[in-house]
Amino acid sequence: MGRSRYKIYDEQAPHFLTCTINNWLPVFTRPATAQIILDALVWRQTHKNVKVYAYVILENHVHCILQADELSQQVHDFKAFTAKAILEYLEAQGAKRLLHLLEFFKRPHKVDSRYQVWEEGSHPQLLQNEAMLRQKIDYIHHNPVKRGYVDEAEHWRYSSARNYAGQEDGLIPVYTGWMADSGISRPPRSHVQQAGTPSRPSCGSSRDATHPRTDSQVAPGNQNQPG
Repeated sequence: MGRSRYKIYDEQAPHFLTCTINNWLPVFTRPATAQIILDALVWRQTHKNVKVYAYVILENHVHCILQADELSQQVHDFKAFTAKAILEYLEAQGAKRLLHLLEFFKRPHKVDSRYQVWEEGSHPQLLQNEAMLRQKIDYIHHNPVKRGYVDEAEHWRYSSARNYAGQEDGLIPVYTGWMADSGISRPPRSHVQQAGTPSRPSCGSSRDATHPRTDSQVAPGNQNQPG
């Protein structure tokens, strides 16, 4: 995949984003690497006022809807931090084959690192109204269902589907303030990021499924994030 032609032109508006692992390698089949993504999203909510409307983590990519004052910078910092944390984890675990592939598929112009974790860009799509926002949230939550991984969106542990269904075991908070303007009941407060309503969009088997396979139950430690 070459350099992305997609750019963020409205820095303060919500965007649907896709962050893809280099050459679609299955990095997130390990719970600890998925946890790196979750921790990074929570950190940016807490310290950088990033609104996370919805997310899903699949084996080789992440879909999410984010909003921030300087969204391009926040996405750049998010990918830079998580790339470093993922490499540190894989090196600590001795994941030689995966590291070799991340090195092998590195683009020639990436001269500042031995490895390339993420594909370039995040394919941002501006969400201009509530209808677009709803469509993308539905797409995010049903992605694991369409792939045949689970029967119901809420069965996929690594997404915000449970938050929107009002269940008590959403893994991280998500921003649902836009629902208030639509007259929709919110999920429980403990799983909803309580923040000001954003300027855009203008919104008048039931077992847990984690990943297609799980190689490790080791969770990363606390992370101090730059940016």
